Amino acid sequence: MQTVLELKAVTKKFNGQTILNPIDLTIQQNDFIAVIGKSGAGKSTLLRMIAGLSAPSSGSIWQNQQRVTTTNAMTRIMFQNPRLLPWKTVAQNLSIGQAKITSEQLATTLAQVDLTANQHQYPLTLSGGQQQRVALARILLHHPELLLLDEPFGALDAFTRQSMQQLIENLWKAQQLTALLVTHDIEEAVALASKIVIVGQQQLLQEIPINLPRPRDRHSPAFKAIVQQIISQLETSQVQPAG
Repeated sequence: MQTVLELKAVTKKFNGQTILNPIDLTIQQNDFIAVIGKSGAGKSTLLRMIAGLSAPSSGSIWQNQQRVTTTNAMTRIMFQNPRLLPWKTVAQNLSIGQAKITSEQLATTLAQVDLTANQHQYPLTLSGGQQQRVALARILLHHPELLLLDEPFGALDAFTRQSMQQLIENLWKAQQLTALLVTHDIEEAVALASKIVIVGQQQLLQEIPINLPRPRDRHSPAFKAIVQQIISQLETSQVQPAG
């Protein structure tokens, strides 16, 4: 399996304060990694460094054997805030910076996120889930190799959140993406991830592979056992999940 991303002794400090002690992590092609930890544990900082939005204080990050020093077209990040322009329609938001996009490409992408009927609407007329679908569609138009998800569903209601989780999983499988999700929701992590990384005390505490069949049955004893295993690990490490 091809290594897509490799972190080598990566650290981060702000104003002399240590945010992350040396972290080593390897991500293979088509992995779905979930990063769990309390607020302030350094999860989003880690994601921003992988995205090239922030530089490590020491150590290095490598994507496809190229050192990550800035943003690149093959990596896209999805935030909790969809960051849409309210005076532009859905289709117009998707077309920003896409001079060569064809009507067929736009139609295909809208269909992938179930927004065909909403393409002429403005963001403020959409639900929170629909706005996040627009943000996801904007990413898909770039055909990324690595999809970074920074708690993108945190502001959504439970039903919409699960719907978006299913959409992400379907797209991950269909497009053979490599994904890295930051979340404080343990069930979300177990439902989506092939491996869970627990971050706390300014370091990577544990990596837990998730070998459950997909789609994951959240009510199964095996699913609940993994959730409890992660909770126990967090409690043992004196790291409490946010939320």
